[in-house]
Formats: sequence, C-alpha cells, structure tokens
Amino acid sequence: MEKTLYDDAGIFVSTERFTQQGKTYQMTDVVSVKQASASRGKNASAGLAAVLSFVGVCGAIYQGGGLLLALSMALMVAACLWFSSTLPYVTLTVTMASGEIVAIVSPEEGLIRAVHEAFAASSPNRSMADGGSLA
Repeated sequence: MEKTLYDDAGIFVSTERFTQQGKTYQMTDVVSVKQASASRGKNASAGLAAVLSFVGVCGAIYQGGGLLLALSMALMVAACLWFSSTLPYVTLTVTMASGEIVAIVSPEEGLIRAVHEAFAASSPNRSMADGGSLA
C-alpha cells in the first residue's frame, strides 16, 4: 500500500514513487539521494555596475569633480562588494539506475531536508548522503 511521505511545493514523495517538475519516477529505480549546500555568484548586472562606476571614476578624475569622484568611487566599491557576494542554495540529487538528476535546487534548507527525510523514510536500505554542510 502506497503511503504519502511528502507532498508540497510541487514535490511528491511516497513509498512507491516521487514526482517533481511534472515527472514521476518509481522509487524502485532510486539508488541514492544526496543533499549538498553550495553558492553561486550574483548575476552580470553587478559586474556591469562595477564597470560603469569605474568609468564614472575615470570621468570624474578627468573632469576634476570632487563630489562626482566621491560618489562614483562609493558606487564602484558597492558594486564590487555586491558582485563578490554569493547566494547560498541547497540541492537534492537523486541517483537512479538510468542516471542522476538534480531534483531540487532551493535556498530553503528546510525544504531540502524535509524531502531528503521523506526519501530516507521510503526505504531504510537506500544510500542517503548528506553533503556535510547542512546542520
């Protein structure tokens, strides 16, 4: 008898199957499940802001404007800090006999942890790897 273990945010996990992004997979095909934390950089708009503010600094130096120079330098520093910062996210990767899929990518650790626990409950014999960065 099929038992629902998780059903929220478009993700369904039961003792028999799991569904994500409209695709359904049989639990008998799942070999292992792994969760991991990572980070990715900001988008190119931060880099563009840094370049444009650098051009502003050069123009202010050439024109000799003190206030314009100060504002351009402050914008350049802010853009560089924004560009160098990262966005944390957590992934849940499911390995099946046919290959590996990244089932979920989310900034919400709680969501990944809940789905990971549902997979663990679906089969105590399945390999359940934790990337090590989740508490």
